[in-house]
Amino acid sequence: MAKGADCKSAIIGSIPIAASLDRYDIIIAMLSKRMIFFFLAFLCAAAFGCAGCRDGKPHSGPQPPVPPRPRPNILFITVDALRADYTGRIGGKPFTRALDEASDMGVLFSQCVSSTSVTGPSISAMMTGSMPHRINSQFNAMPLDPRLFTLAEILDSAGYDTAGFPGTSLLSSDYGFQQGFDFFDDTFDRTEYATNYWKPGEIITESLIRWIDNRKSRKPFFAWIHYFDPHDPYIAHYGERAGQEYTYEFLNDLYIRQDPGLVQAELDGILEFYSQEVFYTDRQIARVLKHIRDKGLLANTLVVITADHGEELFQHDLFHGHGRSLHHTALHVPLVIMFPGKKYAGTRVDTTVRTIDIFPTILEQAGQRAPRSAQGRSLLPLITGAERAPRPAFSTREPLSFYKNGRAAALTEAEWKFIYFEKEPGRLYNLKKDPKEFEDAAGSNPAVVKRMRAQTLKNTLDDPGYIPPVEPEFRGRDYRMLKNLGYLK
Repeated sequence: MAKGADCKSAIIGSIPIAASLDRYDIIIAMLSKRMIFFFLAFLCAAAFGCAGCRDGKPHSGPQPPVPPRPRPNILFITVDALRADYTGRIGGKPFTRALDEASDMGVLFSQCVSSTSVTGPSISAMMTGSMPHRINSQFNAMPLDPRLFTLAEILDSAGYDTAGFPGTSLLSSDYGFQQGFDFFDDTFDRTEYATNYWKPGEIITESLIRWIDNRKSRKPFFAWIHYFDPHDPYIAHYGERAGQEYTYEFLNDLYIRQDPGLVQAELDGILEFYSQEVFYTDRQIARVLKHIRDKGLLANTLVVITADHGEELFQHDLFHGHGRSLHHTALHVPLVIMFPGKKYAGTRVDTTVRTIDIFPTILEQAGQRAPRSAQGRSLLPLITGAERAPRPAFSTREPLSFYKNGRAAALTEAEWKFIYFEKEPGRLYNLKKDPKEFEDAAGSNPAVVKRMRAQTLKNTLDDPGYIPPVEPEFRGRDYRMLKNLGYLK
């Protein structure tokens, strides 16, 4: 087991009972399953005994037991800064052929909303099934609490081989993301003046393929791979401008100037480079899926593909990135789930779901129970039609002190989207009439604003489980990394 689990074992005796409930949940669930198994085995034996006799005379012997279906492998692919409307099946764009084919062979969730618009907290939320403010993970470069049970840890304890391939040092073992992984490829430069904060997708893909090819174990595997390429800087991979890039410094300068004319003059090139990054990443996903298919693994592999957040691309407030935004451009992400045996193939779910719902859905398919503290809920009822109502999706912004409008949170609920600001009036959008969120409808819908504002605060900033953030004093390598990636001034 990875270092995070060792650390957890060392401190479990000293943490409060409430903080360790999840461990007891898992133990109880495991014991319950064993008891149920033996009870069912007893009933089956009794049934065979009765069926095989009449008047005390034996007839045909018991039939051979049906072998249990093997637990599925799990491939979890996350992409950085991938907008849902830049995919084919949601936005009609031609850049994501592999993702579109996966949608056709699995289930497409067209209205998935991320819990936040920054990488570290978003992935933390997905890996624990809880909102960032509940797990004290509200800032990038903030270590994941070792007391939390992550997806990898639960699957590792359940007998899975676990491997992680993060494409950015934001998700490295420096910040606790190795918890539960037997193998974790986070080979980044740790020196004081390091500049390689991310890896090109092809390096991540090749590392995963090597790991799959070198596996000797017969156990199922859980592999997580995170592609960083669509995040700025935007690099051209094809055509006459291949190798050129729009650097963060250049993009941030456009934002600081707040000159629509300057932005418009560069916008076509910026969108072209971003589109190429999306296409390049999709080609890497295609390579991975082809490889596991060629190895004969795809038929028994659960594949989940999503993004940590989207990207503004100067659509609101002349801002290019994502960290300060709670608009749909930064929160609406693709979500595709391919089930083993092409089960539910071609299903499309158009109601609102959350990225925190991925956690219990994966565990359910692996025969595991999510901890009671997890806020996410399995997506299976929406897939089968047992549940149809949209799920209220709450999102929070990194609470950095230099944001003039203070803390912020959002609620996406069916056709309505509300954004709360601590020091500014909130904004309301009708996503059916105004999917790009250009027209603030707050003034003409005061009752909707009142209801959604109360609901937003109750479930985010005023949530009883809210852990007040303490903004880290980023220094040295952490400060340079966050600044170069566009998260700090």
